Amino acid sequence: MKYEITVSFFDDGKPAETFVRLDMFVRSNPLEHMVADAAVAVSLGLQYGVPADVMRKAFLREDNGEPMSIFGKIMDMIEEEG
Repeated sequence: MKYEITVSFFDDGKPAETFVRLDMFVRSNPLEHMVADAAVAVSLGLQYGVPADVMRKAFLREDNGEPMSIFGKIMDMIEEEG
């Protein structure tokens, strides 16, 4: 599955919002809705002071440290930008 991740930042460089767009043939499916809701939850956590590294550590990882989900990848992107 292909997806596009966008992360916006506050003026001070802290992450502010996350957006995820799935490249799917079928629109309005349950997976798309769950991903959108989870991106909102990540954004709210960032906006209300949950440290990005705390969220990053909370998402599941493979044995080699790679993220198991798109949200682990988002948090990795935020860490790389910071």
